[in-house]
Amino acid sequence: AVAVLALLAAWFGGEVFLLRRVNALVNATQRLAAGDLSARTGVRYGAGELDQLARAFDGMAASLQQQIAEREQAEQERQTLLESMPDGVLVVNAEGNIVVANAQSEALFGYRHEALLGQPIEMLLPERVRAIHSKHRDGYLATPRTRTMGSGLELYARRQDGSEFPVDISLSAMETEQGVAAISIVRDITERKQIEEALR
Repeated sequence: AVAVLALLAAWFGGEVFLLRRVNALVNATQRLAAGDLSARTGVRYGAGELDQLARAFDGMAASLQQQIAEREQAEQERQTLLESMPDGVLVVNAEGNIVVANAQSEALFGYRHEALLGQPIEMLLPERVRAIHSKHRDGYLATPRTRTMGSGLELYARRQDGSEFPVDISLSAMETEQGVAAISIVRDITERKQIEEALR
């Protein structure tokens, strides 16, 4: 009877031991799925299969946490660089809509950031050139390359209040998960034009 009780106790203890590890894995998995990147099993690793599974899970969670932290750091650095640019920077997707605009773009055009995003780039151009610009934009995105826009031409942009100002625009392109996007760097050259006029 004592031997039977001892066997039952050992079996029950083993079941509890396994159940704790299963629960630890389930809880950690649920926390990670809910967005808690610090989720770990807290299991003391041994030689058992569940211990090895817990070790693999904890390693995967730690690697994921590090990758996301590095990605967020890179994104923060990119955003800091973007906002430090002295010129307006606009990124336009394949549909011709603005997906990125820095603070200088807001200052140049008089729009709030959220009023720019998702809008067609043509809203920032004089009405007289919008139709032809959309054709040029489609052509550029079909065969993108780094270049100055409208070389040899006088280009103008349009503010929210309807006023126009002369600009220099440089174009480049980048591949994204959604397709090719155009990067426009816009510089207000009003002062330069005024100096040129004064020197004539």
